[in-house]
Amino acid sequence: MDEWKYIIPIFTAIAGLVGGHLFANRRESLKRKREMRIEYLVSAYRKLEKGAAPTSKEYSPGEFEAAISDIQLFGNHEQVNLAHEFCQAAAKGDGSLLQKLLENIREELRVELGVKQSKLPAITPFRINC
Repeated sequence: MDEWKYIIPIFTAIAGLVGGHLFANRRESLKRKREMRIEYLVSAYRKLEKGAAPTSKEYSPGEFEAAISDIQLFGNHEQVNLAHEFCQAAAKGDGSLLQKLLENIREELRVELGVKQSKLPAITPFRINC
């Protein structure tokens, strides 16, 4: 019976190590997914914003299309719906829904990055043409 006083603590320690390792792996995996999603949304935001007021030097329709694809892949449900609505409207010549999509992405990124939420003005594309 004396061997049980050694087996139980050893078993508990091993179970704790395995559990801790699994928890750490899961936490790291979630962290990497979150970072990757943020990276893609930031990139998509920049490409869409650039396309909102393009200049001949910097505008690339391929980048804009890639941004829409990234949102459809990594965006939340509302962003995917907004991207779909924008594509439908843009096909008819109305690009006004881009503003809603940009503002939604901006809002989510601010939440994810822990930036203070407040009433922000509309997004205004700004270009300097030299």
